[in-house]
Amino acid sequence: SQRDLGRYWLERGRPPQAFQHWSRAIQADPGLAPGLFETFRGLLKDPGMDEAFQTITRNPPAWWIDFFADTATRGKEVATLRRLYQLRRGSVEVPLTAAERQRYYQRLLREGLYQDAYLAWVNSLNAGQRQQLGFLFNGEFELPLTGLGFDWQIEKSERVEIGRAAFEGDNRQALRLRFRLMRTPFRHLSQPLLLGPGAYEVAGSYRGLELMTDEGFRWVARCRVPDHTLLGESERIFSAETWTSIRFQIEVPPSCIYQELRLVSAAGTTATATSDGELWFDGMSIQPIEGLSPPARARLEAARWEEQAARPVTSPR
Repeated sequence: SQRDLGRYWLERGRPPQAFQHWSRAIQADPGLAPGLFETFRGLLKDPGMDEAFQTITRNPPAWWIDFFADTATRGKEVATLRRLYQLRRGSVEVPLTAAERQRYYQRLLREGLYQDAYLAWVNSLNAGQRQQLGFLFNGEFELPLTGLGFDWQIEKSERVEIGRAAFEGDNRQALRLRFRLMRTPFRHLSQPLLLGPGAYEVAGSYRGLELMTDEGFRWVARCRVPDHTLLGESERIFSAETWTSIRFQIEVPPSCIYQELRLVSAAGTTATATSDGELWFDGMSIQPIEGLSPPARARLEAARWEEQAARPVTSPR
């Protein structure tokens, strides 16, 4: 009945009343939501509905988050999602939530709109966050790790705690990984990158406290689109009583338009790896260089050959 009353008021040019009844319909029967969400997306194309949607997005109803997520996932046109995002950005009373932002970024990335996703993320940053922009974001770890957009991404695990902390009384923040007898390969920390073609140097420092690891760790840079080509990797990282510098070179080919930097177990993703203790990082950065040095190119080619040789061979049928 509430659904039909909504249509009744819509046909009489009273959208606010229509949405009131539709909200009650969704509250009474959540199973009606998918069909009504399609109706809402259709109405969004009508310029005459702008005022009604502006009213809704200034103070979103309970079903709004589900509607936004449904549009980001199932909506056929990215333009519809863009419209919703822009409307929500205009809300002062109820700002965009982290869930809405992340859904928006993810849809743009799925559509291959990497530059658009990056610009939308940059436009969401405050003044302090923009000061940390660079080829690598928040490499000093002075800002909270949001997991949004092109910030550091953390995959949760019961066996490792990843966060920021002050190291031994230092007021500055650093990245701390606290392992608790983790027996599976680690790959739970990464950052998406949008680097142009060329060569770069990745640098930083690390320190281990009572760190036990079978094969150590590596920072690995890979292409994500159009393939997963290895772009470069660090030397193995083991326990170190003092801060130790780490530095390696990577090369992004013209075909690679979207990349990532990830910390992984050096043993690989299939081998058993045991990790315990603490591992710290600070001062991580990426800077452009003129080209790979001969030793760096030799290491990269050797790593790619080793990776290719380790792949299982499939026999033709």
